[in-house]
Amino acid sequence: IGASYQIGWSVVMMVVALGLTLLITLRYQVISYGLVIAWAFWGIQANQADVSPLLEWIPKMSIVIILSTMIASILYRKGKTVSSV
Repeated sequence: IGASYQIGWSVVMMVVALGLTLLITLRYQVISYGLVIAWAFWGIQANQADVSPLLEWIPKMSIVIILSTMIASILYRKGKTVSSV
């Protein structure tokens, strides 16, 4: 139950954090929240990558997804502002 349980729990928590980050970024367009979570994923990847391949791959992919969502949110907001003028 030791290490594999902890890795599994870490994966579940990262997926939940990613989901909440996407929800907050898209619904409320809070870009700073996404940056903080991406930074946290970077730290997890940097310190835990040697423990399991999942703890290296999931944070990297999460960072890409979060940054892509933030860029899309910014572009959508700018497009919405420009078209309303």
